Amino acid sequence: MKLTKQILADKWYWFVLLIMYGFFFTTMIYADFAVTFEHGVILCEAIFSGRFFEFYDMAVEGVYNNPAVYDIGIYLLWAIWCIPVYIVTRFWHVAAAQTPVLMLYGKVFVVLFHFLTVNLLVKMADVLSFDEKKKRMLVLLFCSSICMVIPTIGNGQFDIIPTYFMMLGVYMFMKEDYGKFLIVMSFAVSFKIFAIFIAVPLVLYKQKKILYIIRDCIAILVASVFFNVLFWGKTTDYYDKLYFHSPDQYTTGWIQKMMEAELPAGIGNISWFVLFFVLLCGYAYFGKRRQESDGETAVVFETRYAACNDNYNGCCYLNTMNREAVEAYLESTHEKYREKCGDMLGKEILGIFTDEPHRGGAFTGFGDGGICAAPYTPGIFERF
Repeated sequence: MKLTKQILADKWYWFVLLIMYGFFFTTMIYADFAVTFEHGVILCEAIFSGRFFEFYDMAVEGVYNNPAVYDIGIYLLWAIWCIPVYIVTRFWHVAAAQTPVLMLYGKVFVVLFHFLTVNLLVKMADVLSFDEKKKRMLVLLFCSSICMVIPTIGNGQFDIIPTYFMMLGVYMFMKEDYGKFLIVMSFAVSFKIFAIFIAVPLVLYKQKKILYIIRDCIAILVASVFFNVLFWGKTTDYYDKLYFHSPDQYTTGWIQKMMEAELPAGIGNISWFVLFFVLLCGYAYFGKRRQESDGETAVVFETRYAACNDNYNGCCYLNTMNREAVEAYLESTHEKYREKCGDMLGKEILGIFTDEPHRGGAFTGFGDGGICAAPYTPGIFERF
């Protein structure tokens, strides 16, 4: 525990982590990233030349001759980011995927979503009432994980983009904004199919009527279906041979990998993944979730931070229910008195006066309180 507290407070640890990020970011280029980055630039060319529906044909004619195997949605995001790269390649006649500076610019897009995901993690931790220590530990574990550093910061794998949208959907679900949850998850599934394995159990947890479940599962597939229908029948024979079956083969390949680990059973072998997913869906659907009964009134609370004002020198009052905050306050006041006037304490200085210490207004207008407000601090239920 002491080591953990030291790591969380040690700015040098975070500095070293930042240096590590910089090293992997500038020294590693992954082939899959180069291909996807090039496809983003090619889509810009397709759009600005009026050949949008020829994009998948143009992709196989690029520098790497690799087909674009994802739905158009993820490439549209890349295309928006790659507009400056497209302009540079048009005027200076350079190959985007073979120019280091332009490649690093492309990797910034992936890193941006990495930090957006970190910010989203903090928001989700707030919903779960994590205290500051737990939130810092959560961010530390996420940012220092080899699963993040190498694939995202080093390789520039764009999987962090659908991961962000998937987590954003979960965040909307946690905030009980179910409509936005369905919309965001629909895009997440169109970016990478694995998001559906998070979305479906959450739908089953929320809905208990079969028709509603079917409706919401269809809603989750809307974006993916739309992007596929958009290009239906608008390809050449050359494209059909090289691309059209590629997404099917790509998805099928991943499904086969998930099915490889099997559990022997009396009637044959059962995939561990299928078994786990079925059990998860069953738990989500049949698990008890408190429903409001007729005549009940739901009381909803939200966390509001105290506003800064001139009474506290442009800041806000001390959070006296947070031990770390109080210790920091004592360190900046009483410990300074002891440092400067320690030999006078208990003699000339008999005590130190603090005017009306309190923990905030409780159901009153005192301080930053309100008639329907009570003092709160993260971790209040665990600590008190």
